[in-house]
Amino acid sequence: MTVREKTGRKRYVHFVDFNNPEIRSIVRILDDSRVINYKGITALRVRHDQLPVLRRIAEERKMSIDMVSGTLKALKRKVS
Repeated sequence: MTVREKTGRKRYVHFVDFNNPEIRSIVRILDDSRVINYKGITALRVRHDQLPVLRRIAEERKMSIDMVSGTLKALKRKVS
C-alpha cells in the first residue's frame, strides 16, 4: 500500500443507531477508522476504499447506514 493510498480520501459514515455496541467492534476490524464527534453528530471515519467492506459488515450485523459524506460539515447538513 502506497502512502497516498494509506492517507487517501476519507468518508464519514453516520449510522441510524450509533449507540449500538457493534460499531466499536467495526472500528477494531477496519484499520485507520475512528469514531468522530462533530457538533452533536457522531460519525465513523473510514478510508473511501473501505466503504464496500464496511457496507458488507454492516449488512451482516443487521445495522443500517444512514448517510455517507466526504466532509463532516456536509454530513451535518444532510443529517440535520
